[in-house]
Parts: sequence; C-alpha cells; structure tokens
Amino acid sequence: MESKLDFNQLRAFHAFQRGHCVALLGGAGSGKSFLLRRLLREALKKYDAECVMACAWTNQCATAIGGRTIHAWFGVQCGFVFSKENLWSRVKEDKAMCDVLRKVKVLFVDEISVLKQNVLDAVDWVMRHVAESDRLSSIPMGARQLVVAGDPYQLEPIGLNNEIEGEKHVFSARSWFLIFGGF
Repeated sequence: MESKLDFNQLRAFHAFQRGHCVALLGGAGSGKSFLLRRLLREALKKYDAECVMACAWTNQCATAIGGRTIHAWFGVQCGFVFSKENLWSRVKEDKAMCDVLRKVKVLFVDEISVLKQNVLDAVDWVMRHVAESDRLSSIPMGARQLVVAGDPYQLEPIGLNNEIEGEKHVFSARSWFLIFGGF
C-alpha cells in the first residue's frame, strides 16, 4: 500500500502534473526522496524511459533513485571542471549525446544542495543549446521540466581542487533564479 501525500507534497505533485518545475527542499525525514521517487514513477508512466533523466552528483545518490551521475549523463570523467563552455564543447562534438539529451522531457536531480552553481548553470546551458529550436533555447533548461530535491542546510557543495575559485552554492546560480525564482 502506497503512503498518502501530505498537503505540501500534494501541492508539489499537482505542480509536477501541470508541467511546472519543482524544488523539493526540506530537512531529513521530510519526504523529499519519497516524493522524488513518486514523481519519477509518474514521469515514466507519461514518457518513455529515454525521455526521463534521473541523476545526482554522487553515484550513491544516483543509484538510490535509479539514475546515473551527472558526469555519466554528460559523458565526462570525474575531475571534469564544469563550466558552460567546457560542457558544451564536450557535448556538441558528440551527435549521439546531443540526440540523447534532445529527447529528455524531464530532468530529476537528487541531492541538489551538493552542486555548485557552475554545475547547474552548465547543465542549463547545454540543455538550452541541444533544444530543437531557437525559441526553446531561450527558455531555462530548453523548456524541459526540472525536479530537484535536497536539504539546503545538510551538506556544503562538493567540489574539486581544480575547480574555479569563487563558485558558490547551487541556490545562487543564475539558472536557479530563472527556474525557481530564488531560494
């Protein structure tokens, strides 16, 4: 028997069903992971699996939602320095990768709070540039639905020694403000 959604979870569920981007933010035990998996199942009922991208920064988190790491989705190695330019130059040369990303309708990112702003901005940039039309390329994520989950107070962003100095928390990313209107 499936658990019932509380009032806030139900609001997020209905927003998702209407095609809105959804941020599931809260502390431990607030039901983020439960709702994320539920929304993922809903997306897979609506779309073919190739249209649903489920990912996280770490393999453990990605595996927990049946997804892959962000690195794996974009075909880059650990240690890759995420920037709009770096990621786009990697993806645009790979026609098969562009075709895979072009098919995505819904993007799920678990443990969003461990991402730095440069990662979300780079993913947004690439998803805009693989969009099938100029009109879609002017819309955040290339008009794809984004569902994120995380605890903004649990973990600091995870970075690498070779990353650009001064990169901040994902919640200060330009794309975060365009998609969710702030934190």
